[in-house]
Amino acid sequence: NLTDQVKGTNSGGGNTVASGSTGNCTTTSTLKCYSFAETGLSITKFGRELTSVIADDPVDSSNKVAKYVFTSSTDGWGGGTLSTSGDTNVVVPVKLTNSKIVTLRSYSPAAGKAILIKFESSSNSDNNFQLAVNTTKANAWETLTFDFTTPSGGTYDSSVTYDRVSIFPAFATTQFKSNPGSYYFDELTYPIGSSSSNNIVLLNFESSTDANLIQFGGAPGTVVNDPVTGSGKVAKVMRTDGAEFWAGTTACTTVSDQSIATIPFTSTAKSMTLRVYTPAAGIKVKLKVEDASNREHTVEADVFTTKANEWETLTFNFANQSDGTAALNLGYTFNKASVFFDFGKTGGEVGARTYYFDDLTFIGQ
Repeated sequence: NLTDQVKGTNSGGGNTVASGSTGNCTTTSTLKCYSFAETGLSITKFGRELTSVIADDPVDSSNKVAKYVFTSSTDGWGGGTLSTSGDTNVVVPVKLTNSKIVTLRSYSPAAGKAILIKFESSSNSDNNFQLAVNTTKANAWETLTFDFTTPSGGTYDSSVTYDRVSIFPAFATTQFKSNPGSYYFDELTYPIGSSSSNNIVLLNFESSTDANLIQFGGAPGTVVNDPVTGSGKVAKVMRTDGAEFWAGTTACTTVSDQSIATIPFTSTAKSMTLRVYTPAAGIKVKLKVEDASNREHTVEADVFTTKANEWETLTFNFANQSDGTAALNLGYTFNKASVFFDFGKTGGEVGARTYYFDDLTFIGQ
């Protein structure tokens, strides 16, 4: 089901820059910007009588943009999905944690045409949300602003990885599109994470200094490419069929004492998150943190997965420690972290399984 009802909102006010490129398409830690001048970008079209290509900007031949061309026989729902080099129809995931604003440069043959953006999960297209905005200019570049606070279709779920994005020019719920012609787009910009300075990413695997994985009990780990996007580094744990029920993996930045940066727990900040990709829902994941110099100083928390074969973010609240384990002691130092998948079950019970994790993050308040 592609859409419910198109909900138009105001555009971001006509941008007076003549070219599709504003010169400000920059990716940061909180925003992703795709310029179609980038090497490797392409558009996968869908719908009859529609073409979608990377072409010259209609007013600036030195710039490359996305071009959609359709006729009076083009399906009303016709559009195109952005594809990056080496990743079929997959992009950097959108995250509406803080900002819910998406912008797109648009050049349309008429004002009042609905431009729809749809984000979805590449592993489950039923997980999606979308919004349409009407153009306000004809044959001129403008910046359209999409406020996803209230999508017109679907619902944003922070636990889902939305790594696919499609653009629908002159979107229509009728059989065919109106106003045949060429539509151009550039500089798709959307949020990719929280801008909160209180959240601290303690560990990921993009840097070689973060690539240390130490296994115990039959849960060896390696650093590999993301299983969904094929790019970006994550930890892969291959739990063997002979694994102990307590098999786990310690991830560290310093091998000598298996430590990471000190986790700054406070009386009001006792939670951490971890992105995981597991083969089934209902898997118990234990996160154990401790003092790298005193193994008696520990705290553990358990969370069960809700997704199979897709990324989700688990939140571990150490105010609610695992049954039968020590409570969080704010007087201790915590600078070591271990992850246990299928905790409490041996490899003989569940068989050999593969899991992935990334972005161990302290949640500040």
